[in-house]
Amino acid sequence: MGALALLLLMAPARGVFAAEGANPPIHIAFLWHLHQPIYWPYETVVETEDAHRYSFSVLDVHLQRIGPYTAWPMDAVAAGMNAGLAHLGAQVSLSGSLIENLNEIERAGRGFANWKARWREAMSWKTVRNHPRIDLVAFGYHHPLMGLIPPEEIGRQIALHRKMLEENFGREAAASKGFFPPETAFSSRMIPALLDAGIEWVIIDSIHLERAHQDYPYTPASNLYPPNPADQRNDAPTAWVQLTNIWAPSKVAAPFAYRPHYAAHTDPETGITRKIIVVPAARYEGNEDARGGFGALQYEQVMSQYEAYNTDPRHPMLVVLHHDGDNFGGGSDAYYHSNFDDFIAWLQANPDRFVCTTIQDYLDMFP
Repeated sequence: MGALALLLLMAPARGVFAAEGANPPIHIAFLWHLHQPIYWPYETVVETEDAHRYSFSVLDVHLQRIGPYTAWPMDAVAAGMNAGLAHLGAQVSLSGSLIENLNEIERAGRGFANWKARWREAMSWKTVRNHPRIDLVAFGYHHPLMGLIPPEEIGRQIALHRKMLEENFGREAAASKGFFPPETAFSSRMIPALLDAGIEWVIIDSIHLERAHQDYPYTPASNLYPPNPADQRNDAPTAWVQLTNIWAPSKVAAPFAYRPHYAAHTDPETGITRKIIVVPAARYEGNEDARGGFGALQYEQVMSQYEAYNTDPRHPMLVVLHHDGDNFGGGSDAYYHSNFDDFIAWLQANPDRFVCTTIQDYLDMFP
């Protein structure tokens, strides 16, 4: 990616402040990614199944994920809502091709009857700030890598996805201001097209921010190439924390890589600079949460390691846990039910230290 020109969001906050002398609570948000592709060009998933195009059953791939595709995300959010957690919710990237497949399976009578009911019900659930508790963030209909396609195709993919959301879940379902780029693959070249599509904030991998910092302590153990020194243009004060009790081969920047920033793009022909809010997703914590949620990721043990650096009540640290919501432990019954119930109990036991929030609520409270 190109250099990220970053400006910390510094407007006065309207959120709940910590008591004098105390650190504010760390805020926690989720992105659950749900996707299946069109498995064979110009065929429905049912036609592909019946044609035996693959050595495996594409129908079974979907039927093995009935819970995540029909009810479990709503079960988890409803549990938090019923527990009185005012800001709790989740961002969900529900791809257009997945919706298309589920509709075709339902239409053929092969499963997923009335699969949209709980999603439609959840569209009326609101946080205390009147934002959706299930935020169906914008996405590319067919899961394209947005940094590798032309700007006009970025806009087309987002428009097709929004059209599918509106047709299946109602107008409000397609109104999210946020965007999740497939594979969390972000390039500053995407910014103009995202803004033209009405996107206000985009989730990115926190490593983008860390690699763009002048003090980034590169290690080859991170499985990445060294950053281009020309991209290391940010010098915001931050600590570099080596996390333990989690797979984290490189140090994380706390609080720098746990706060939203502005990323800017300058058109080389016109000189016009445009900026968008980038919301960092916690690279290592999200990966660990995908193994099964609360308990697989040791929330207390891991997040307490950077709690001391969460000192600014105007911009408290935001830990975004992003991963597939339909695969492995992150798509399991336990993730959305028993483990999420334990997460809720942990929040209730530590209200001054940790708050679960939607990203939109956070940005409203801490602009």
